This record gives sequence, C-alpha cells and structure tokens, in this order.
Amino acid sequence: MESTPFAETSYDSIMMLAQVLTNTKSTKPEVLQKEFNNTSNFKGITGNLGFTEKDHITITAEQITLVKYDAASKSWIEVKD
Repeated sequence: MESTPFAETSYDSIMMLAQVLTNTKSTKPEVLQKEFNNTSNFKGITGNLGFTEKDHITITAEQITLVKYDAASKSWIEVKD
C-alpha cells in the first residue's frame, strides 16, 4: 500500500524529535524549542526540513496551494502570503 503525505510528514516529525532529544538529552520544553529552532537541513523522507525562531512551518506556500472557503461567493479562493 502507498504511503500518504500525512504518514510521511508524521514520520519525519517523529524522527526529527528523536534527533532533537538525542542532541539535547533533555525533555524540557525550552531546551527542545531552542534545539528545534537550530535544526536545519534535517534529511527527512519528504525532503530537507528545518526551523528557525521565526519559521515553524515545513511546508510553505511555494510547495502547496492554500485555499479558504468564501461563503459570500460560495467558492474556494487561493490564499496568498
């Protein structure tokens, strides 16, 4: 059976968390947050992933089309950054 995008990103999330826990040898939220913010070029199955203090999203608008439902026009509208 083929994997789903949700399974793949979940796998990458758990593997990145394992790396962060190994690097910090801590479970304190502030320690983990600092290490996540310093994680870049994590080689996941969905590609190279990383975070910064200001960027906590791994999938960007360039990689996926974001939409919202407009009740007035009863249609889906692309969300621009």
